[in-house]
Amino acid sequence: MKHLLLFFFASLCLNLSGQDFTFPAAKARIYPVSAQTIGQLVNWEASLNRLPGLGAPYPAGTDVAKLPPGHYLRINLSGEEANYAYFHTYDYAVTIGAADGKFQLRLHDEEGNERADARVTADGKPVRYSKKHQAYRRRDWRIDDLQIIVEEDTLFY
Repeated sequence: MKHLLLFFFASLCLNLSGQDFTFPAAKARIYPVSAQTIGQLVNWEASLNRLPGLGAPYPAGTDVAKLPPGHYLRINLSGEEANYAYFHTYDYAVTIGAADGKFQLRLHDEEGNERADARVTADGKPVRYSKKHQAYRRRDWRIDDLQIIVEEDTLFY
């Protein structure tokens, strides 16, 4: 009986040492999301736990440069942990700076043309375009929520 127990424990130890304890790599998925859903997330009206308007994910390994213009969430899954990252694929250049102690924003399209026809809001208040400075300007520098609407495209910063 003693030899049988010794044999059993020896075989158990061999089985445990032969197990592979490597964990799978993180899985990344890219989901298209509507501008309305991103606006709700920015304004804390929606939770990442219950995302409204989440589209079907793109196949794993999708090249971000080949995605159509729009809003996206990249979700990295690692075990039971999920990390979210927002990005968009609109081709606008947004330059934020200061002039005379004021907030100043310049917006250019993909050809480098300045866009003076956008609707810019900072913390829910409109930011006017100054023809003199050729920029959107505001006195207050404290901005938590910046939204830019150009034609049908909505950008969040």
